[in-house]
Amino acid sequence: VNTELGNVTNLDSRSNFVPQLEYYSMGGNALAGINVIPLRGYTDNSLAVRDQYGLIASRLIFRQTAELRFAISMNPMPIYASTFAEAGNAWRNFSGADLFTLRRSAGVGMRILLNPIGLIGFDYAYGFDPMPGQTVPSGWQFHFQFGR
Repeated sequence: VNTELGNVTNLDSRSNFVPQLEYYSMGGNALAGINVIPLRGYTDNSLAVRDQYGLIASRLIFRQTAELRFAISMNPMPIYASTFAEAGNAWRNFSGADLFTLRRSAGVGMRILLNPIGLIGFDYAYGFDPMPGQTVPSGWQFHFQFGR
């Protein structure tokens, strides 16, 4: 079980400036950029709040993950099968946050530890809720994990 909460704020109360690279984005497998929080079952960067120019403007994220891993093989290389459930979302700020709008997903996956490369994983997850601007559930998404 893992819980993540992130908030970006300014150090200077007289300014509202936050560098663009500091904002959060959510969705996918987190290989798509800086400050991307993974949420399997949704496409990369799909759960980010955007401003009027299309730039990411999410200052607050919340994610809850429950994952159960089973060792299939430990020799000659570790191979794990997993099942998981996740929920999370990104908001512009605390006043706009609503925990009843969390995007939910569940799925199965596999991890292989290759010593010279690191952890390689494959996940297949179903997003139960629609992505912003959509009316149908996100549906089945395949995700490739590398090095996490």
